[in-house]
Amino acid sequence: MAKVGLVGGMGPESTLDYYQQLTSKYEKMHPKSYPPIVIDSLDVYHMLDLEEKGQKILLVNELLTSIQKLQAAGADFA
Repeated sequence: MAKVGLVGGMGPESTLDYYQQLTSKYEKMHPKSYPPIVIDSLDVYHMLDLEEKGQKILLVNELLTSIQKLQAAGADFA
């Protein structure tokens, strides 16, 4: 089973929603089982600040670093 990587925190509510949708749909296909998921939660306000200041390169680097953390944690895709 592939391990899912999820960049979270961009809105804690949406992170929760994505997690619930992933686990719910997986459990329908595999009763009494949940998929392996790793989450790297980012600070939404920091990310919005970077965007508002036009620091898109820093914003992209933050996202790339998050994906690299997920990969290091064993995620097969994000």
